[in-house]
Amino acid sequence: MRNKENELFNKILKGSKYRDGVVNPKRWEQASPKVMFVLKETNELDGDLRDFLNAGGKGTTWNNIARWSALFENINDDISYKEIDNSIKENRKKYLSKICAVNLKKSAGGASTNDKIFKEQITDADIELLREQIKLYKPNYIICCGKIISKFLVNTDNIAKRVIENRKWISHFKIKNRIYSVWRDKNNNAFIIEFRHPNNRSNLYSNEALFKSLLSAIKECEIKQ
Repeated sequence: MRNKENELFNKILKGSKYRDGVVNPKRWEQASPKVMFVLKETNELDGDLRDFLNAGGKGTTWNNIARWSALFENINDDISYKEIDNSIKENRKKYLSKICAVNLKKSAGGASTNDKIFKEQITDADIELLREQIKLYKPNYIICCGKIISKFLVNTDNIAKRVIENRKWISHFKIKNRIYSVWRDKNNNAFIIEFRHPNNRSNLYSNEALFKSLLSAIKECEIKQ
């Protein structure tokens, strides 16, 4: 898997040292379901995101994604937010090792991103590479970490550079007063879940509320399998 990933980067982003994708190939092959998280860009990291996460990651973003990853091991159980203690590095390593984590923009950014500027920075190479990564990984779930991601993946506001061409809308759900959608990729049957960014900076949404909302969305997808 690593060789195939690196071949894609070398072919499409020649000269770039940045890499992302499957955190731990062995754990990925064993994972069921296979879950791909798509984020905006790294915060200054210009190296290998896979190695960073395989070592356990750190910070609010990866604490939350580790918890979200844990949900997929416990879809039918009444697991609570407090049961998953990601203050322990080994717990983060366990849950992060089985996922695929990629960025839409394959170059480093900063601590915060303006969506208008971000849209303008996305290149044809970024779109092509993410499209090829989805074909390679064949995930069962694609979690869009932020509405701006779903706009590029399924073209919800007429962005020309759509990553997934053949999809259909399945359902929607609410987090507070905002509506989020679920689609199905017709080419590989993956569920595409529109969601919030894991680096939750809003006082309106607690990390626990996001955890519960994602669990509800996943259960809805399981019903529609």
